[in-house]
Amino acid sequence: MEAYPKTTDKPRKRVVNKAAWKRTREKLERYSSPGAPKKPSCKNHCGKTFSCTLLTDREIRQFHDMFYLSRDKLKQDAFILKYTDHCIPKRSRKTTCLRENRAVSVKYYIPTLSHKKVPVCQKTFLGILRIY
Repeated sequence: MEAYPKTTDKPRKRVVNKAAWKRTREKLERYSSPGAPKKPSCKNHCGKTFSCTLLTDREIRQFHDMFYLSRDKLKQDAFILKYTDHCIPKRSRKTTCLRENRAVSVKYYIPTLSHKKVPVCQKTFLGILRIY
């Protein structure tokens, strides 16, 4: 075999390494888990409608880990939409303040180990995902 002669003395262009960029590292840091999930602390106001206190530590940890499995914002937003239901309120109530009626009502769910959706309050849902 014969060796190929070097044609130019110019160095080759560097290969792009986006993972080393400061902006990319900050983005991955921003969408990574800030810590362990919080256990629901709502005992009085969750009554019959929500099942916040019935969640086990394993279910809470699994839901938290599934959310932060991907550190991409679009995938995390899709994950949140997967476990929320949006509907128009059935009736509007008269209020004395100047705020307008809500256009959308949101219900939050967390999957159990048996793949059933358990309704939870907003405070619990955001606390488990550590979104503030």
